[in-house]
Amino acid sequence: MRSMTANVIGRDLLDWVRWQLDLPTDRALAATLGMHPPQISALRHHPVPAGPALLLRVLEAVDLSPGELMRSIE
Repeated sequence: MRSMTANVIGRDLLDWVRWQLDLPTDRALAATLGMHPPQISALRHHPVPAGPALLLRVLEAVDLSPGELMRSIE
């Protein structure tokens, strides 16, 4: 298993979800995930962990199982 910080995982995950859902901005991503835009910004720019709540929201938005999600973002 490769070692990455939670911030890098969060940034990569956000980019991947935006690409999968064809969302033009982080504001649209925040609305889709039921979050506030500053929360998305914090995940992109500060060492804030991408925790279980975010992962559950992503799974619901992209309609994937946890295993499929992890394979997709590797």
